[in-house]
Formats: sequence, C-alpha cells, structure tokens
Amino acid sequence: MPSELEQQFEALKTAPGDEADWSAWVKEITGWRQKAREKYLSDDTRYDVAASQWARKAFVCGLVMLWDESFYDPGSDSFLVEEYLDNAERDFGGFDVLILWHAYPRIGFDERNQYDFYRDIPGGLTALADIIARLHRRGVRAIIDYNPWDLETRREPVADAQALAELVSTVGPDGIFLDTLANAPGDLRGEIDKASPANVFQSEGVVPLAGVRDHLMSWVQSTEPLKERFLMRDHWFEQRHMQHLVRRWHDKHRDELLTAWLNGAGVVVWENVFGSWYPWNDGDKLLLKSMLRVQRTFSDLLSLGDWTPFVPMPGQGLRASRWESGGTVLWALANCSERDVTGTDVSFALTPGAVAVDVLAGRRIDPRAPIVTVPARGIASLVTISEKTESEIWSAIEYARPERPRAGTAFPETTTSVEPPLRRPIEKSASRTLSPSMRVVAPGPRSFGSVFQLRECGTYVRADHLNQDFPDQEQQRSSPRALDVDGLAIDELPVSNKEFRRFLRSTGYVPKMSHRFLDHWVSGGPPPEQADWPVTFVDLGDARAYAAWAGKRLPTEDEWQVGVSEGYALYGRRRVWEWTESEHSDGHSRFVILKGGPDLVLGGSGWYAEGGPLGPERSAKFMLFAPGVDRCSTVGFRCVVDLTVDQGHDDQPQG
Repeated sequence: MPSELEQQFEALKTAPGDEADWSAWVKEITGWRQKAREKYLSDDTRYDVAASQWARKAFVCGLVMLWDESFYDPGSDSFLVEEYLDNAERDFGGFDVLILWHAYPRIGFDERNQYDFYRDIPGGLTALADIIARLHRRGVRAIIDYNPWDLETRREPVADAQALAELVSTVGPDGIFLDTLANAPGDLRGEIDKASPANVFQSEGVVPLAGVRDHLMSWVQSTEPLKERFLMRDHWFEQRHMQHLVRRWHDKHRDELLTAWLNGAGVVVWENVFGSWYPWNDGDKLLLKSMLRVQRTFSDLLSLGDWTPFVPMPGQGLRASRWESGGTVLWALANCSERDVTGTDVSFALTPGAVAVDVLAGRRIDPRAPIVTVPARGIASLVTISEKTESEIWSAIEYARPERPRAGTAFPETTTSVEPPLRRPIEKSASRTLSPSMRVVAPGPRSFGSVFQLRECGTYVRADHLNQDFPDQEQQRSSPRALDVDGLAIDELPVSNKEFRRFLRSTGYVPKMSHRFLDHWVSGGPPPEQADWPVTFVDLGDARAYAAWAGKRLPTEDEWQVGVSEGYALYGRRRVWEWTESEHSDGHSRFVILKGGPDLVLGGSGWYAEGGPLGPERSAKFMLFAPGVDRCSTVGFRCVVDLTVDQGHDDQPQG
C-alpha cells in the first residue's frame, strides 16, 4: 500500500501552467521532497558508491533479445556486439546501458529455468561474459535479467537469490533488471553484495520511496500526457536515481522523449519486443540523438544541480525546466504544440557577466536579440556560463558525430512501416514412397482455423498491441487457414527414439552444435522404456536432417493440423510439441509454429509458454535462437511425403 507521502505526491505530480499557481506548486513540491528525504534517505546510500555512479548518467537504456539476428548471427554462430553498437550509435546516438534479455517468451516450453537459458546460449556463460566484456570495451554497461515469477521450472540446488549472485560473479554484469518488480526481494541485495557490491538494481516499476536509496534505476512504463507537465517522482525525490520512460508498443515516442527531456531523465530503446518488431521512426531517433548530446555533456548538472521543474514560458505549448550549479545554468525547452514556436524571447537566460549559448544550434545568444526557435514537438537547450569558462563549455559541447541538429530543424513524427516476416520456401520430399507407418490424407480443399495464445510475440505477425500500455497478453487469436490437399501422406506417429537411432547408425550424423543433442539418451541410446517414445532434444535442423535421410520432409503447420484433426495422425505414447516446416524471419527474429502441446504443464505464472495437451487447432509461436537453446525435452517431430496425384487414397482416417 502506498505510504502517506507517496499518496501526497499523486496530488502534486502535475505542474500548473499559470505562473501564480506554479510558484505555490514549486514551494509545495519542494517541501514534500524535504519531508520525504528526511524520512527515507540518509547520508549512507548506494548513490555514494563510486563504482555505481555510472547509473545516474545512463540516459538511454537499450534492450536486446539475445537471439535478435542483428545481435546474433546463426549462420556463423557469433554474437555481433560491435556491429550492434555501431548501429545504435548511428540510429540513436549510442546506448549507455544494455539489458541482455534471455528467457521469456521461450521459458515454459520445457522445464528449464531462467538461469539455464543464459547457460544454453552458444558458448554458454563464457560467451555471456565475453559479450559483457565487449560492451565494457565500448563504454556500455550491461544488465542481466531476473524473473522472480519463475518458480515452477527446474529448481536450482540453491535459492534463487544465491543462484543469481553466482551468475553475477561468473559473467560480471553491472546491474540486474528486476522483471515485474518495483522493489527487490529482501534477501536479494545481501546475496548480490557478496558477489558484486556495486551491482545496480533496475526496477521495472516505480520504486517505493523506501527502496529508492538502494535501487539506482527504474522504469516508468506509461506517462501522463505531456501537456499535464508530468513530474517523475523518484527522480525528483533523488535526482541521482535514473528513471527511464518506456512505451514498448508505441510507434511514436515523442511524449516520453519530451517528458524525459524536461525531467532530466532517460528513455528505453526497445524495438524487438519479445519477437514483435516495433521500430522507432526517424524523427524520434533524431530527437533522442539531440537530447543525448546535451544530457551527456551536462550529466552532473542534471543529477546534482539545483532543479526547478516546469518553469512557465510565454509561448503557447512551450515548457521549460532549469538546472543550476556553480554559476552554470542549463535550460531544457520543449515545444509540445504542433507548430514551430518562433522568435521566442529568452532574455530570462541572460545574466550580466555571463554568456548564453544555444547548445543545439552551436551559437551564442545575441543579447541585443535574444531569440530562439523551438520546432514543433521538438526541443531547444540554453546554457548560461561565466565568460571566464566559456572556452571550457565550448569544448564540452562539441559533438563528435557528423550529424548536428540545428535550431529550427524538424523532428518529423512519422510511422515506420513494418513488413510481415518472410517464410522459408518449402521443398518437396525426395521420396514418393510410403512407409508402413504413413497414412494418405484424402485430397481436397479445407478451411479451418488455428488458435494462438497471443502473448507478446504475436502470431505470424507482430502482436497487435499498437499504442497500448498494458495489453491483455493471455487473449487468444484465431488465424483462418485454407489448405488444398493434393497428394500427401503423413506419419501416423511422431518419430521415435528407436527410429532416430537407426538414422544415426545409418548416417553417422553429428550436428554442428551438439549442446543438448539427445540429452536424455544414455550410452548412445534412449533408456529402454523410452524406445518408442517420440524423440526429443532435437532442434529444427536435426529434424530436417532425419526427414531428408528418410526421403521425407517436415509437415507444414496446416498439414499437421489437418492430419491430426481428421484422424490420419495420432499423438503417440507421450504428448510433445512438434516441429513444423514453418520457419519465418523478419530480419530480427526467427520463429516456427509448434503444434501438439506436451504432457508438461507449468502453473503459477501467466508468463510461461502455454503447456499441457492441446487440441490440433492450437498453435504456438516458438522463437528460434541456436540449437542448444532450441532443443527441448518436450519437442519432437513427424514427417510427410509428397505423393503423385495418381497414387491411391485408400487409407482411412484412424479414430
């Protein structure tokens, strides 16, 4: 339950536009902060730890799916860290910190826990440590993810807090993202301190005031409309606390950018939302780059200076905040209207014996005509400095990158088009001969539906959560389908361990990456009681290799659904998910559609992938990464053969 002070802030968080009311508001909000600091802050906080002070300067936080094809190349089995950071420099002005996301939405398809997903990336924890070291060499901090809701998967031999601490000790991140949490569990800080006392906690929610003293960063996932002059509570309470605004499903980010600008705070850049591609538009990218030029230059002023928020401005739609320290004054101006604010008198920034500089324009303000232009839905920045220190400031604000936004430059709010993922072409099977275990599917057209649990990765296209803050991810989506069967036979049962062993003995097949390959086998074969069970711990490549050896191919998801729903194919002695020939890529995420549903059921959290035996209409979008991650104890496969039209259709469906 919110404390009394937290409840009081809710009534104060909106700055008034009228100057008379604003003066009273500043007095009230400043008094609130003094009371809150007296109650919740002491001289001994984690903001004073030298190795953690990078957090107050981390204005832009990136979030990357480790499987993203711009970060990991499955063809060369390599992580593209430097290329990824180069692209971030070009598009956004670079990241200060990067969250390395690993498990969700894959977790729950089998029994593996959140730590296993870091262990199973190509190269394991050694590779993860190398990724972090490469980020550090580029001056980027690294944060790993902690999922407190993961309580039903395989358990570690130690408590979660200790397991996380061991991971931190092994791979050396700078912080931990507290997924779904506003505050860390009580035992977590103590365990992490044993491994890395300087490690920073980044909360997904707004941190309770009592926790701000040792949680140095947090997210604000939905903002009040900018016109309401939204003051970010935890950053106001402790300016060294870095809050990041994020709207993961939005195609325009202007509101959170301008709100962050006026609060001296940060934003999250997150385009690959668990496999749904929501790109930033060019205007927002340019605005962020412009903001960062100023924020990084004056980071000490923003986190340590005397901050006066939402100073009333004469121009319609114009907002401003002010920071001062040691005779230097920084003004952040934002135009919240849809038209350029031209000829704005900024004589308020002039001080006798000082120089005023229009930072983004790179010019002195002429005291005889102290005028600036603030573009529509854009920004401007003024700094007032002593004439004696002018040369130091000029060298500080020199922008190394070639693109220099000028005053009056437009920041267009466009919408970036998103192409649907491309499907990998399907090749016909080499054989036209049926094995005894196959059944011919009756020819003719079918119309049917496939049903997905929407989650956040979507269906064949991205999740349709556009411009929503907190969508219902457990809702279901139906995908109408049509299939014209003309010469097809399907395995009655999934390929068994026994059959897969014959394939290995015949071919000597060895996968390029062997991690978790047939992990359940003992001494080169399955346990005797599992000989007729569906083979699992095989990835899509392993299944394709078997199918090619047999002269067959994998069924499409539609062929699988028709075969099972009409009784030509059975589930087998043990229920598993099954691979289908349905590989897609949008250039960032690869995925396939799984069918079937396993015997495994994980309860306790809606974040787990859907489990349990499911009807043939049910489909699951399964994000592909690398063989060691993709091989599951719960995923097998079956095959089909493409028949010539004149081959018989005498087989009857099996009930």
